[in-house]
Amino acid sequence: MLEAIIELLMSNLFFVILVIGGIYSFFKRQIDKQNEQQQRSGRRPQQPRPAETRTTPSEERTRTERQWKERREKLTTDLQEMYKKKREDLENTIQEQPSREYVPREPIMPRPKTKPGPRPAQSELLPNPDNVAQGVIWAEILGPPRSRKPHSTARLKRR
Repeated sequence: MLEAIIELLMSNLFFVILVIGGIYSFFKRQIDKQNEQQQRSGRRPQQPRPAETRTTPSEERTRTERQWKERREKLTTDLQEMYKKKREDLENTIQEQPSREYVPREPIMPRPKTKPGPRPAQSELLPNPDNVAQGVIWAEILGPPRSRKPHSTARLKRR
């Protein structure tokens, strides 16, 4: 019987290690909790509060509402003061700037369009980068479709 249990444990060694690790972590956690509770109790002993200093939840809620209301009022007054100050600064800068009088400009007359004269035939035939690029584009557009051109892949020749 004992041999069968040992054989079972040895054949499932991975699971045995997992169970031992789980038990170890459980006890370690329990010890850490006890140490933490001892440190808390050693640091500050809890003193019972007198009954008259305790507040009910409704009193605490009204106090927080009052605090929020005071903060909101303070913020709105601060914002209003900042707005007034900025507005006064803006009005002062506007008054300090010299006034500019409107001086009408003379209208710009468009140049008369002249029709370009005929170009010499040689300039059109000479290659320049624009003409070459346009030629390549038109050759692709007007040429045969890609499906008619065989793909240039290196095909293996089997012997």
